[in-house]
Amino acid sequence: MGKGLVRKSKGKKRAQIRHAKHRFETRFDTTLNDGEYLNLVKQIQDGEAEFVERQSNRVTVWNVALNEKVVRVIYDKRTKVIVSALPIFGLETATKKERKEVCPRRYQL
Repeated sequence: MGKGLVRKSKGKKRAQIRHAKHRFETRFDTTLNDGEYLNLVKQIQDGEAEFVERQSNRVTVWNVALNEKVVRVIYDKRTKVIVSALPIFGLETATKKERKEVCPRRYQL
């Protein structure tokens, strides 16, 4: 494994962090500083956040506390960063199981 993979990994990690901070700003009108962002990541890593579901081998969904609100976030265990933030309401933020119960025809083969 050469230098190229390390650079790509760093670039991907930075892009994921930037994307997550942008999602917090657009969806919650909250500009996260680095300390607040790292606190959210620490909640997940220390087991203080509420696990919601596993989306893939490396991506999981969590509920974390932010300024007395609960926010649903997407966490990438490979890069160890929060990738995105979702509001907790409606079908678009439901777990796969909840979506299947509401829209079973969509999940038929």
